[in-house]
Amino acid sequence: MITKRDKEIIKFVETYGSITPKICSKVFFKGNKEAYDQARKRLRVIYREELLKRYRKDPKSEAIYYLDKKLKIHDLKLLDVYTELLDFEILKFEKEKILDISENKKYIIDAAMVIREDEISIPLLIEIDYTHYTSMEKARDIIYFLEDKHKRAYDFIIVKLTQEEIEVRRIGDYSNLFILPWNLNLFSQVTASLGSSIDILKTKKNQ
Repeated sequence: MITKRDKEIIKFVETYGSITPKICSKVFFKGNKEAYDQARKRLRVIYREELLKRYRKDPKSEAIYYLDKKLKIHDLKLLDVYTELLDFEILKFEKEKILDISENKKYIIDAAMVIREDEISIPLLIEIDYTHYTSMEKARDIIYFLEDKHKRAYDFIIVKLTQEEIEVRRIGDYSNLFILPWNLNLFSQVTASLGSSIDILKTKKNQ
């Protein structure tokens, strides 16, 4: 039997293209002690009802559920980043965001997000360097343009296939650039930094 939550899971796949038990557990079973097992169980039910298809990248990886089109590795990694940020409320997630920096310069960002905690929102930019390379010129151009336009921080996350350790750089007057290894095993440092930024903004707001 398909539940209301199952329908919400299917709608998530319609919006983002795919879901895994890990993502499903964090989005739809948050706070449940058996979140992963419950997510895997419901996805199997939806699959058996032929409402979602599934595949595995390799025998050891978890199942990836989708509707009609398998996500590419690049898009799956983008969804992994989305999942890592679920400790915050996600107000916006826009893929392939186009930024017109000037009359003759335009950039496309893999994703633009806005996260929120305690009524404080922070905009984020995300690039997944799998089939392309994000240059420092691109990162600087975008950050300088957005800071000048909005007078606030725009933290930039780049995930690189060749990166081994996390690297954090200051760009512009307010913004941070996080360069992360492909496995995202150090993403907690990003969420901690974002949490600190929110605390600072909260303090300023209450002054």
